Amino acid sequence: MAAYLGRFIPEVGRMSWGVLAYPLDPARPSIPQVEQLSPWSLDGGRKVVFTSLPHVASDAVTKLRALMAPVAAERNRWQAQA
Repeated sequence: MAAYLGRFIPEVGRMSWGVLAYPLDPARPSIPQVEQLSPWSLDGGRKVVFTSLPHVASDAVTKLRALMAPVAAERNRWQAQA
């Protein structure tokens, strides 16, 4: 993921996010540690989010929307500083 994001250099004042989504394992209902520690910060203001998605499409969409809300808020903060 870091190598992939490394190919994309955001313009000055912009940030770059990557998401690694994988299917939720119903046998393990707890939130995986890698997801609890997200987002992971990389150099240059880039961040990576790990998330497990439910198998029901509407539930997955709800989770992705909730995940993107802080990303949008941070983007707005960065734009206000520029």
